[in-house]
Amino acid sequence: MPGSQLRYDVADAFVRPETDQLAGACKNFFSVQSWVDISNSNYGVTWASANTPLVEIGTITAEQPWMKSIQPSSSIYSYVMNNYWHTNYKANQEGPVIFSYSILPHARFNPVEAAKFGIERR
Repeated sequence: MPGSQLRYDVADAFVRPETDQLAGACKNFFSVQSWVDISNSNYGVTWASANTPLVEIGTITAEQPWMKSIQPSSSIYSYVMNNYWHTNYKANQEGPVIFSYSILPHARFNPVEAAKFGIERR
């Protein structure tokens, strides 16, 4: 999406990667409460997922060394499972797993509508 800004929600607020993060914050993956929005000044899309709270922005980066910055992007990747903590836990589990996503195309970004959509889907 040309000229877009990515935002995601955390604890009743939204974050713009790089702009609103503290120095040294994790850039490899991002913890989302309910939604991610990608929009420009004319239109956009809000993505919501109740059961996959981690996303990667721009490219798949979770296994890379600690990133200090990311480039702006309108691409997100849902990081559905994380069994790569280097511990003694089993790296796989059996059984069916269901992940659901909702997408809402819209005009200009409206944080109230994005929050409402995310809460309804959660």
